[in-house]
Amino acid sequence: MYLVIENTPGYMPDSEPAEFAEYTDAVSYANELADDLEEEGYTTDRSWASRDNGYAINATTTEKIHDLGRTIEVVRGENF
Repeated sequence: MYLVIENTPGYMPDSEPAEFAEYTDAVSYANELADDLEEEGYTTDRSWASRDNGYAINATTTEKIHDLGRTIEVVRGENF
C-alpha cells in the first residue's frame, strides 16, 4: 500500500491520506494534486525517488508572503 499525504510544512495533514495499491497510481495522484497547486499559482519541485524512498513534491509561492507552501509525499503504508 502507498499513501499520498498533502500538508503545509510543519502542520498535520488536513485530511486522511489517500491510499493506493500501486506505486504508479499514487505518484499519478500526487502529480494531479501538484498540477492543481500550479493552477493556483504555486511553483512545484517534483523529486523522483525509488519506491523505497518515496516521491515528494514541494510547492511554494511568492505571491503570499506568509504562505508556507504545500508538501505532497508518496510513502509506503504500514500494511505493505
